[in-house]
Amino acid sequence: LSNKAAVYILSTVVKEIKELNNKGAVVLLSFGGAGATLPNPLPDPNDVYNAFVSFNDYLNKQAGTSRKQLVHGIDWDLENGVNSQKVVEWMASVSFIFKNNNLFVSCAPQSTNFNPTIGTWTSGCWNCYVPLVAAMTGNGTPIDAIMVQWYEPGGSHPAADVTAISNFVNQYYNTSWKVSFPTETLPGYKSTWPGIGSWLSKNKQ
Repeated sequence: LSNKAAVYILSTVVKEIKELNNKGAVVLLSFGGAGATLPNPLPDPNDVYNAFVSFNDYLNKQAGTSRKQLVHGIDWDLENGVNSQKVVEWMASVSFIFKNNNLFVSCAPQSTNFNPTIGTWTSGCWNCYVPLVAAMTGNGTPIDAIMVQWYEPGGSHPAADVTAISNFVNQYYNTSWKVSFPTETLPGYKSTWPGIGSWLSKNKQ
């Protein structure tokens, strides 16, 4: 990108973040996405947090605000490389630091990455978010929201995924969690199947 294009994109992002904050939205910095991989070696969890703080300070400078939390936490969206207990423990360590600093932590796993009926590490990072959520709740700092990507069922039957995942969530979060679905429907499935994503929140809605 040219410097002019980069400045325009940055100013647009800062403007949108300010608008979202004014509306009371939770703004998250997402780690991952399709094709994203983890660095090797994994960075120190404290360095990840310090980089986040620096990023927020930078946004404040660009937005003309002072000491305001413009980005409220992180979202795990890793679909590759989460293939060992070591990586899960690293993700949990990063998450603990954010939670202990009163920041929001969420994750957006594919349904096959959050289904306890599938063997862990069966294929890449299948089921990898189950041990992450278990580690977080076991430490008394549960993840704030889980947004399952139902549009990528990975060959599994959506209804079976919904049952298994719902049972797992209730095991760790009891009945205080609410599962809701948007109006969109899964391509190729009946309209009664879950929509594009689900939102599991600790707050009843």
